[in-house]
Amino acid sequence: NDLYTETEKPSNNLNLETIIRRGESHQVEFKPSLVYDFNTQRGRYFVKYIIAKTICSFLNSDGGIILIGVSDSGEIQGIEYDYSLFEGNEQDKIKLEVDSLIVSFFGISKKPLIQVFIENVQGEDLLIISVEESPKPIFLKKMNQVDGKTEFEKEFFIRMNASTHQVKDIEEIMDYTFNKEWKLK
Repeated sequence: NDLYTETEKPSNNLNLETIIRRGESHQVEFKPSLVYDFNTQRGRYFVKYIIAKTICSFLNSDGGIILIGVSDSGEIQGIEYDYSLFEGNEQDKIKLEVDSLIVSFFGISKKPLIQVFIENVQGEDLLIISVEESPKPIFLKKMNQVDGKTEFEKEFFIRMNASTHQVKDIEEIMDYTFNKEWKLK
């Protein structure tokens, strides 16, 4: 994993500042919030779905970290907007929200590959989601409302240089899987 050097660890605030300064990459993604929608000023499923797509892409690529509370331009803004949606112990509740996201979009069996912690950087709390590379392909389970009924579809995402990319073509998914050299059993 080339994300950290020998002396750098994710919990090192200086390291997080360095990662933020370097910008988004193959293994680093910035998101302004976990569930808070800045347009409606409420929590939305769609915002969680955006985070889930990134998690899926990291699982299917080389792993990575999502820094929530950081704008695309690298401005540290914190997760106060997400906190505003919860009463009581906001840190615990936001971690429970990530647990809910994992179970909803991937199933509980993927939890060992996803770690969550909160770090204070420049006086702001950031939510850090650290994702390991999966030993096999992972599909995201997306919920859709169709004619008043809930339907689910599976989606496959990979990480490009600094973006999440959905692969829809079954032949491309198969080629990616074989090029990745996953040992499918």
